[in-house]
Amino acid sequence: MAVNTDEALRCITIAEQALNQGNINKAIKFLRKSLQLHPTAKAERLLTALLAEDRNNEEEKEESDLPNRPTREETTGANGDSNNINPQYTKEQSELVQQVRRAKDYYAILNVSKDCADDDLKKAYRKFALKLHPDKNKAPGATEAFKAVGSAYSVLSNEEKRRRYDLYGEEGANQSVSSHRRRGRHGNFYYYDSSGGGFEGDIDPDEIFNMFFGGGFPSGNVRRHYNREPEQHRHPANRYSVIFQMMPFILLLGFSFLSALWVQDPVFSLQRKHPYTEERSTSNLRVLYFVKRDFRDTFDGDISRLERSVEDDHVISLQQQCFRERQTREGMLVKAQWLRDQRLYEQAQRKTTPACDKLNGLNYRFRG
Repeated sequence: MAVNTDEALRCITIAEQALNQGNINKAIKFLRKSLQLHPTAKAERLLTALLAEDRNNEEEKEESDLPNRPTREETTGANGDSNNINPQYTKEQSELVQQVRRAKDYYAILNVSKDCADDDLKKAYRKFALKLHPDKNKAPGATEAFKAVGSAYSVLSNEEKRRRYDLYGEEGANQSVSSHRRRGRHGNFYYYDSSGGGFEGDIDPDEIFNMFFGGGFPSGNVRRHYNREPEQHRHPANRYSVIFQMMPFILLLGFSFLSALWVQDPVFSLQRKHPYTEERSTSNLRVLYFVKRDFRDTFDGDISRLERSVEDDHVISLQQQCFRERQTREGMLVKAQWLRDQRLYEQAQRKTTPACDKLNGLNYRFRG
């Protein structure tokens, strides 16, 4: 264990030297090795800071790769003549827009394979979203391409939606989200109609973008292209969905109430209790049972079958009581032997079992 600790500290020293030399990758490598040998707070703190800095450098590099927006001097003539205005987008930006809009499926939109991992999806979305955001790309159709990229990522990054998309295509993926939103092709291009209440449910492209980049671009230019349905139109659907979800519980309560109305009171009871106050006994085993006061007027069944039911219930009740009595007595005997308690042993020997005695008496009477 001490060897691992010394080796871990040596890795931290090497990482600090590499950091001083500007070799961040080497520093990260040795900090990870140090944590594997022996976790320390210093190594974890340095590694976290380096990874965050490395991630920020990658994002800055991606943003710097974007074509620069044309300046005012580039878009006007030397004398400031607005008649010589050039397009405020580059050829590469226009070609990228056409590439995305001509893509045949979501995988082609993000330029990833069908077995790509989540990290590949994130990298692809980050790349295309930065280059197609309407604040950076003024080429015709850039907004549609930006929405297509957001739609592709929102489906493929969701395990269930991606599975449905792979099985059934776009209709299968969108069916579980909203039946109001339409998506299709016009010629060789995708078109989107977001009037059905949002983009892939409640997520729109600029919200996905902000989740990645922390709101790096103003979202006003994108939101102007959506025709969201008023909130009051969506509330009834939410109320209906709650009612449908509660329907099984409502039906269950209704059936329970109806079944309680249909269940009749028992004809007899083995104990005297309201409303079973009239005492009777069976003709065979002389078992006492109790019925209601109007028993003679309301009972129209076979009295012999009723008395057999009374005797069966009585015997079952005695068997249960007898079992408990024997269990209690045997438990006392075992405890007395374990503790070598003669007084407890004698008490267990004297303990009576009235239910067992009654059961034995019924068996003797039945055999006799």
